[in-house]
Amino acid sequence: MTPSHATKKGTRCRYYISRPLVDGTAKDAGGQRIPAVALEALVTRCIRDWLTDASAILDGCPASDATQQKRRIERAKQHAATWHELRAGDIRTLMLSIVARIQVHADRIKVSLDRDRLARWLDGEPGEVGTPAGFPSDADRNLLTLTIPARLKRVGKEMRIVVEDGSESANPDASLVRVLVRAYAIRDRLLQDRSLTLEDIAKSEGMVASYATRLFRLTLLAPDLVGAIINGKHPPELTARKLMDDTRLPLDWNEQRRALGFA
Repeated sequence: MTPSHATKKGTRCRYYISRPLVDGTAKDAGGQRIPAVALEALVTRCIRDWLTDASAILDGCPASDATQQKRRIERAKQHAATWHELRAGDIRTLMLSIVARIQVHADRIKVSLDRDRLARWLDGEPGEVGTPAGFPSDADRNLLTLTIPARLKRVGKEMRIVVEDGSESANPDASLVRVLVRAYAIRDRLLQDRSLTLEDIAKSEGMVASYATRLFRLTLLAPDLVGAIINGKHPPELTARKLMDDTRLPLDWNEQRRALGFA
């Protein structure tokens, strides 16, 4: 795969795309376009979490003696504790140095680390950080493989990464949040000026009355559903288009949860 990007409404979105999509042979060989930010966040979080697991370090980076092993575990915990203080450029440099390969499968993501470079980094040895780990041949390979239980799911025209263990970081959908904000803005105007109608607000907002009505009905969503959407904890299948197109959204909150995939 190769890095690429697209611009949507002034926002630059990065992707990793299959070569068939680049050279125009996707119809024959197939291809995927994976959101780069989501994939990179999963990989870096996986490595950070690995650094907090002493037994995993014992298995993944065997030391020559107990003193060296203890020192590696202590340094790993220190790196994990101060991870949030690292700049994006520092994390990128480290990832390039120790990550040899990332493979996206149907039900998992495999992160292969250069075991020798990882051990030297934990030992505090300078020299290779910033130099890409590259793709060693099978004969020369000494890799440590970490596995993330995740799958790709198509939502509309986009591919999203769904983490199977429920530990996925919050990733609010800007389009969903936007329609909720507009919905509550309409409600606030109606409450502040009882003489206004939805038709009046629609005209002032430059939208048709039916669209304003569909927006307004979103204010009847259960509070926990609104909170989940704002915090990015909604089902990946729920999009702004689906939410707006569902004109028969039930008033019962339990029915809403089932209809929208929360139950």
